[in-house]
Amino acid sequence: MGTSTTANNWGNGTDNRQGTMESGSDTASDAATSVRDTVERVADSASDAANRLGDRAQDAVDQLSDSASEYASRFTETRDQLLEDARDYITANPLRTVGIAALTGFVLGRMMR
Repeated sequence: MGTSTTANNWGNGTDNRQGTMESGSDTASDAATSVRDTVERVADSASDAANRLGDRAQDAVDQLSDSASEYASRFTETRDQLLEDARDYITANPLRTVGIAALTGFVLGRMMR
């Protein structure tokens, strides 16, 4: 009988250790699941924030592009208007234009010496 009691006690100890190991394993598994869920939530939040930031950046780039296009268009219109005005003045006053050009050349030549 002594042997069977010892064997039974030994078996019970093993069962207790197995139960403790299974319980520890379950706790570790639950902790790992909790950590994974937390990481997924943080990653989703970061992804959402990055998407919002990307959308804002895209809006800013679009607005800047529109502004640059508008200024380029205004510059082109102004340049074309100035060239047209210069042509009109030269056509209306050819001798005065030649005199202004000669005087400008003379003054610039003197300044360069």
